[in-house]
Amino acid sequence: FRCPDKALRVLLRNHIINDISKENSKKKSVELNRSLQNFMYTMLQEDDSSSLSAPRESLAVLIELFNKKVWNDAKTVNVISLGVFSKDSKLVSMTLRFFLNPTGNIKGNDDDDEANEKAETVLTRKQILQRYEKKMSKRTKAKK
Repeated sequence: FRCPDKALRVLLRNHIINDISKENSKKKSVELNRSLQNFMYTMLQEDDSSSLSAPRESLAVLIELFNKKVWNDAKTVNVISLGVFSKDSKLVSMTLRFFLNPTGNIKGNDDDDEANEKAETVLTRKQILQRYEKKMSKRTKAKK
């Protein structure tokens, strides 16, 4: 997560989440989960000013795996709660948003609300054709 390329970080985060989810879908491996959780915990504890993206991405992975009910144990919640004590305000914000709305998204942006509104206003093909036909029928009646 320490790479400067944002697209690569997003790709890595998605692959990590998908790999852990697939691994735990069949059978939960306690040893693997413990080692991965410890790694995420150490990444979250790093408060280097040089790389703030690593703790943020680590917290995002933990929250996403908790929301997907892959890691829904007390240890994961305790590790997420340590984000409150960070010096990084975005990390604190992500942690507080998780605890205030555990089923919500990680970023806490209003983009989902806007996307839902746009999805509601998007018309189906049938509705578009019906509106077009109404306009055309009115025009043909007006010409006669």
